Amino acid sequence: MFSVFLVSRKVSIQQLLQQPVLRQGSRTCSQRPTMTTGFPKLDAALHDGGWPQGGISELLLTRAGVGELRLLRPLLTRLMSLGGYQVWLNPPFTPTAETLGHWGLSLDKLLLIRCDTQDSLIWAAYQALVSKACSAALVWLPKHGVSKSHLRKLVLGARHGQCWGFVLRHATAAREPSPCQLRLSLTTNQQGDCKVSVLKQPGGWSGQELTLSLHTSRSFWTPLSAAEWPVFKPRFEPKSDSILQPLNDHLVKLDGWLQRQEDSTAKVFESALSSHLH
Repeated sequence: MFSVFLVSRKVSIQQLLQQPVLRQGSRTCSQRPTMTTGFPKLDAALHDGGWPQGGISELLLTRAGVGELRLLRPLLTRLMSLGGYQVWLNPPFTPTAETLGHWGLSLDKLLLIRCDTQDSLIWAAYQALVSKACSAALVWLPKHGVSKSHLRKLVLGARHGQCWGFVLRHATAAREPSPCQLRLSLTTNQQGDCKVSVLKQPGGWSGQELTLSLHTSRSFWTPLSAAEWPVFKPRFEPKSDSILQPLNDHLVKLDGWLQRQEDSTAKVFESALSSHLH
């Protein structure tokens, strides 16, 4: 697809290169506004060095929960500190307030929207993108039935509102063309890390693959099974018999004393009874 521009003679080349719709594969720097992803390895793989503002970034997932929100967490936290609302549309889960607060996301600035139909979902997402009151909008799209016109509308909405927009779809959509500026595929490996593949990006090359450890607590994990964990073992372990032997001796003495008391009491009772009868 080619775009035709009617350009005045007074427009310079530098002014044209600043247009977000123009791409230049050999360009080493970008004038497009971006914000760091929070992961240096991912920033280095992206031509613009971060998430593009005023555009839609498409995250293709093999399943929900492969690390997509942890990947977006640094951006969402920073945008929350700068102000503006964040809108989540049709997430496949119900986020917990405790987790959001731990991430530094204010519940007063977070809007959760549920839509029954795809048309209403696209309409609500477009309104959030163009409102200029939202700093970020996350849209979970269904696996089937998403048209190019729907995606194109979201791209235009993000461009007009200068919002950070994200579309989350199933990985099967990678075989379909998309007008989204940035497309990333997310999968997990056996160790639970997130594997990111760059399928498309503005002004840069695709095909980069990298692995991110999105669980900071994994540094405290161990690959050993519980049976192999080191445990405390004292150098000298006394036998159980030697520990209980003094107690057993006292019990034997106590039983003997009680038996003697019973025998003495029985003899006194028999003696008293015999004298009474005679």
